[in-house]
Amino acid sequence: MKAPLVFVAALALLSPVSAGAEADDALLAENRRLKARLSQLNGELQTLHEETARLLAQNEALKTNDELMLGERTSVPVRNEDLGEVVFTSGDRIYDVVANE
Repeated sequence: MKAPLVFVAALALLSPVSAGAEADDALLAENRRLKARLSQLNGELQTLHEETARLLAQNEALKTNDELMLGERTSVPVRNEDLGEVVFTSGDRIYDVVANE
C-alpha cells in the first residue's frame, strides 16, 4: 500500500519540474533565435554605417566640385581637422575609426 502512494507522490512532484524544464527549453530556444537576429541586425548596421560614411565623403566632394564650377571657390580646401569618430561593431568586437584627411 505504501509503494503506490510514494509513486503517486513522486509523480506529482516531478510533473511541474518537467513542465518547467520544457518552458526553460522554449525560452532558451527563443533566446538563441533572438541572439541570431541581433547578430544579423548588427551586421546590417555595420553595412549602413560604412555606406553613410561613404556618402558623407561623396557629398562633401560634390559640394566642393559644385562651388568650384560656380566660381564660388577658387581652390580645393585643405583639410587637416578631425572629421569625427565612427564606431563600427562586428559581433563582440568594436572598432573605433577616426577619419583624418
